[in-house]
Amino acid sequence: PQKPIVQLNIIPMNDPITGTEYDLFLPKKLWLRKEKRFLTFREIFESKIIEYDNTKDYEDSGIEVIDNSSEEIKDVVLEMEARLLGVWSETEEEMELQQKFGQILKNCKMENNIESRIGTKFLQKNVELLY
Repeated sequence: PQKPIVQLNIIPMNDPITGTEYDLFLPKKLWLRKEKRFLTFREIFESKIIEYDNTKDYEDSGIEVIDNSSEEIKDVVLEMEARLLGVWSETEEEMELQQKFGQILKNCKMENNIESRIGTKFLQKNVELLY
């Protein structure tokens, strides 16, 4: 059997994120300097930003790339541990957040690129990225 994995600091998300529905990942966040806000997943997936593959592209667009924080990493590792131990349980709200992310992928024709689940606490703490 394949071992579950946690992938961190994923960017860009147009390359297939390898894994299964048992794997977890965290994307990097993209800070739009001029507007002083994070880009939403939809904004990223529906623009040329999804194709950026080097630092200069982001800098030229006024975007700061934000690495996953130590707290985000800790949260996703603890989630994976709980899943592996069979003690993870999702609330209805958490399932809805995962479904919203999945719907964005589907609407942007990205669903075939990402089979893994995005970290639950990451979604809870960054819910604005889903709109």
